[in-house]
Amino acid sequence: MYIWSAQIQAKPGRGGETGAKVAEIRDFLVSVLGRPAWAWAVVAGAPTGSFMLSSRLDGMADLVDAQMQLAGDADYQSLAATVSDLWAAPAEILMNRVVATTGELSEPKPLIQATRATIAMGHVTEATARATEILEHVTKVTGHGGMLATSTAGAMFQVTWIIGYDSAADLDTASEAAAADADYAAMVDKAGGLFVDGSAERFIMMQMP
Repeated sequence: MYIWSAQIQAKPGRGGETGAKVAEIRDFLVSVLGRPAWAWAVVAGAPTGSFMLSSRLDGMADLVDAQMQLAGDADYQSLAATVSDLWAAPAEILMNRVVATTGELSEPKPLIQATRATIAMGHVTEATARATEILEHVTKVTGHGGMLATSTAGAMFQVTWIIGYDSAADLDTASEAAAADADYAAMVDKAGGLFVDGSAERFIMMQMP
């Protein structure tokens, strides 16, 4: 399984309008492509007015087919033309391949925590194995399943841990449990040298209605 995503940044002061437009585009993608899609507002970890669209695909061929379908759809082209006054820059398109999962795979939960880091050169195999171990341990400690994905487009050699929560309070409880777990801290410490220093970043995203 692959995760396609489009990162969107609103112009200053246009966040409300951009959010409404992102949700409109999501609904259009669902109706035209006949596949699930989700719209997200970034709660923390990115500039104010950050949004994201996402969908799950079978691979790059699936993505190209969808893009060709949209390219030939006049209604979509008209809709896309309305974002120029709202978005600060063209959306950044990313593709990530899911390489490990824990817990029961389901549709995205209302709140998503995405943590990503860049693997240091020469450590792809070891870093991916360690990233999988960390995901498994976090699931054991918090009870929340998740996914580990690696980049296939965009910034290369990135890994992203994706964990969903039913509410902000649910996320707080899980975060406190992980922070209090000595084994988790030790696993993170042992990952030193496997990832590029300073590359780790975390985003909290809320699913839009």
